[in-house]
Amino acid sequence: MDRMTQRLQDATRANAALSAALLVSSPSDLERDGTIQRFEFTYEAVWKLGQTYLETQEGLRAPSPPARTVISFRTNCLSRRVRTGASPAA
Repeated sequence: MDRMTQRLQDATRANAALSAALLVSSPSDLERDGTIQRFEFTYEAVWKLGQTYLETQEGLRAPSPPARTVISFRTNCLSRRVRTGASPAA
């Protein structure tokens, strides 16, 4: 399995775990803390996926997370719709 596929699977699993945690209607303190940890893990997995994509598909290396964000918007890996959650124009 190549690195890109592994990163995508990791991010997908992390997102599924976070989504499940967000379904708890009245979380206890422990459940809330676990949800926060799942968010952090998901964030990290998605950024690792983005970094791998930029390096392997775009041939770009971002020295820092802010630079990665800028490059991701410039290469259309991220869009305003993804960032804000806005619906595309009909």
